[in-house]
Amino acid sequence: SDVSLVEGVIPGRVAAIGIEDELLSTQKVAVVAESKSTDSNERKLLRRLIVERVHSLYDITPASVRIVEPGWIVKTTSGKISREGNKQKLLRS
Repeated sequence: SDVSLVEGVIPGRVAAIGIEDELLSTQKVAVVAESKSTDSNERKLLRRLIVERVHSLYDITPASVRIVEPGWIVKTTSGKISREGNKQKLLRS
């Protein structure tokens, strides 16, 4: 995805997930991105850059951006990002 181009994000290790907002009867977008950075200030900056990138590309603001360690994102056996698998993992964490 184009969010993979944000410096500090591991290319190909980004998932955009629709999360139901039952109160508003709509979906919110959550972004999960893998990064090798463990520095809290770098991760904070990374979240801001991802929000700006998503907003400029798609004219939406993610409800949340989660920076996770390498290997966190679930992929299918064919190597594609598992939307449902990542949604369930995100909701559990």
